[in-house]
Amino acid sequence: MRSVAIALMILLLNVHNATAHPLRVVCVEAVWCNIASQLGAGVIVTQDLTSRQAIDPHFQQISASQIKRLSEADYVIVNGAGYDDWAARSIHALGKKPSSIIAISALAPEVARRNPHLYNSLDVVARFARQWTSTLMQVLPQNRDRLIANQNLFLKDLSALRDRIAILRKRLQGSRVAESEPVSALLLEDLGLKTMDRRFALAIMHHTEPSPQDVARLEADFQNHDVRVFIVNATVSAPSVDALKVKARHAGIPVIYSAEYPPEKKRWQDWMNDQLSALDQALP
Repeated sequence: MRSVAIALMILLLNVHNATAHPLRVVCVEAVWCNIASQLGAGVIVTQDLTSRQAIDPHFQQISASQIKRLSEADYVIVNGAGYDDWAARSIHALGKKPSSIIAISALAPEVARRNPHLYNSLDVVARFARQWTSTLMQVLPQNRDRLIANQNLFLKDLSALRDRIAILRKRLQGSRVAESEPVSALLLEDLGLKTMDRRFALAIMHHTEPSPQDVARLEADFQNHDVRVFIVNATVSAPSVDALKVKARHAGIPVIYSAEYPPEKKRWQDWMNDQLSALDQALP
């Protein structure tokens, strides 16, 4: 009997050790960990692979330590849509279960086909919030009440963002803007803004040289005040963009900055509000 009791105690201890640690979640991009950690507050731990403002997430090289993090993760969150293919290849090679991989692009394929910067779409983020909460409740049913509370708080902030966008849209709809890259394009669409330099922005995003015609067209837009603001991706530097910033300022066109990661310790929704404030001030 004593040996049976000891064996049972060992079994229970092993079960406890297997389930006691918080769920380990690795996100390729810091922005998705920012959101995922709010929704799973108190029951998950998150790590991201890319969080430095100076790194272009489109053109990363994966390291041995990052592969180790991915291998140890219970769940992996990827943006998809070609944004983080450098990590997706390693995730596939590790043989992770498909059910343990959350691809944001799969939640909104119609949006992902247009633009990979999915964290700037409130609709996509809302879909992720509901899907992620549902996933967590399935694997951590004992934390259901906390997870529902987390989701409600997040969706309340999301609703406030929608309200602010609706107010700004009434004033800004139809205004013409330019971007160095289409990082904020989905947010600009929600605001009803019209981006005038799509070919230039796509060239910069793909690290190719914009055509002389596209550069000249953008310079003329600045000079003629055919655009009201120039939005520059602070994450990536390019000589052609630096030159255009100077030309925009000389023409009296405001230059404001977007980014591909929230500042450290700033919530996604506060970061989005900062972007809206910058646009609001630049477009009086």
